[in-house]
Amino acid sequence: MARFWRILAALLALIWAAPSLADGVEDARPSVVRVIAVIEVPGGVRYGTGSGFAISPTRIVTNAHVVEMVYNASGPSGIGIVPGNTRKRIGARIVAYDPARDLAVLEVQGARFTPLKVYGGAFRDGSDVVALGYPGNVDELTDATVIEPQAAVRAGGNFSNMSRIDGVEVMLHTAQIAHGNSGGPLVDQCGRVLGVNTFVTRNERGDASFGFAISSSELRAFLKRNGQSAGVVDDECVPPEVAEARKLAEQAKADQEKARAEMEAKARADAERQQQLALIQEERDNRMALSALLLVLAALAGAYGLMAQHRQDPENPQPWKARIGLGGAAVLIVIAAAAFLTRPSLSDPVFPAAFPAASEEPDAASKAAADAASAEPARKISCTIDEGRSEYYAADPAPVALSISEGGCVNGRTQYAASGDGAWQRVAVPKEENVVSRLTFDPKAMTYTQERWLPDAETMAAARAAKDKLPSQSCDLPEAGRKQLADAQRKITSGMSSAPDERLVFRCKAG
Repeated sequence: MARFWRILAALLALIWAAPSLADGVEDARPSVVRVIAVIEVPGGVRYGTGSGFAISPTRIVTNAHVVEMVYNASGPSGIGIVPGNTRKRIGARIVAYDPARDLAVLEVQGARFTPLKVYGGAFRDGSDVVALGYPGNVDELTDATVIEPQAAVRAGGNFSNMSRIDGVEVMLHTAQIAHGNSGGPLVDQCGRVLGVNTFVTRNERGDASFGFAISSSELRAFLKRNGQSAGVVDDECVPPEVAEARKLAEQAKADQEKARAEMEAKARADAERQQQLALIQEERDNRMALSALLLVLAALAGAYGLMAQHRQDPENPQPWKARIGLGGAAVLIVIAAAAFLTRPSLSDPVFPAAFPAASEEPDAASKAAADAASAEPARKISCTIDEGRSEYYAADPAPVALSISEGGCVNGRTQYAASGDGAWQRVAVPKEENVVSRLTFDPKAMTYTQERWLPDAETMAAARAAKDKLPSQSCDLPEAGRKQLADAQRKITSGMSSAPDERLVFRCKAG
């Protein structure tokens, strides 16, 4: 017995793994481990090896056939986990086992791992995949007391198609795997788990070999049945270089739009300025013409006054004529000077140099509508999952808390549309994720339902095109806008398959 445990301890010897590169697949490698099963047999021990990967800090997924002999052992047996980033010796025990689907979950003792995410979205034929694990033709145990130091081996290939073998959904792929890869993950370029590698086709006649991996949908169903949780994601895999290129393209587009808007604003400002300058020039010309005319009249009035002063009849003097002429001339000169001096200047700032941005303060009507919508009394609702009516694969969803007004304004900011049967709905079509979601609150049944579809690329493109035509979903929508929103949402969901891929039903209560 002592010899058995010494051998198991020796098999768990490990050196530090080489540092990884900065990409999704390399980041996943430390979560992939060797799995060693050992049983005592007459005259010695027998062991088998495979691969596994973490789905939680203390749970490892592998194939059932990797640990089968320990599961069925009647005598001393044990399972060891050999990670790629520590020298610790780690034991494990079986907590879930399904030979029909060739899946098992192990609980590790005294160690914690970084769990991998399980991909739950659609995956296109021909997409790149990578198998991670410890193939026997590379990771051969040359001696019962020695394990060669090595990080998980990665092998690239392409996803071919889905198939079913003995009622189990499997992924057919071209990544090179061998004995020892069993239980290791098949991942995408972001390091998310697509399936669990299980076996390969035979190629004795020189035919190309293909690998088979149990699909992520089978894995998620197995985990759910056995009360095991795993992180599930379904957003599109965007490699860092692609994300950076998209970011740069979006920034360039935003800069171009900003430059065009600035040019258009400048052109409008220049046109208005020219119009204002033309009006100013016309006013200046009118004032100067008036001033010149008044000066001419002043000269005539002055001449009349002087003549009247010099030609007065001594016998009948009329000094008032001279005073009128000279006084009128003086008044006309003052008015002419005032008209000339008060003419508008061409350098006067007659209007602002730039126009206000369209995104600044809303007009009074819009602000009043928004204030009225936010002032509506809202019911506060708390909801918990109804497992008997739900279909999902990840861990139990967290409770949902929301508030909804009588007009369908949720949480004071998002307008839900009336569905026609007293319920309120919102349809979400994100730009990056290939998923369409419909959220429904039924005040009569007091249920909150989340339905999700994972459509193909063509259907997803049509949904995004329809999404772009949706009116605003803010709570200041008028009645006509709410009706338009409801019609547009129905058009999006009518293009989906009859049954959603995932359906969560929550029971709700006030408060």
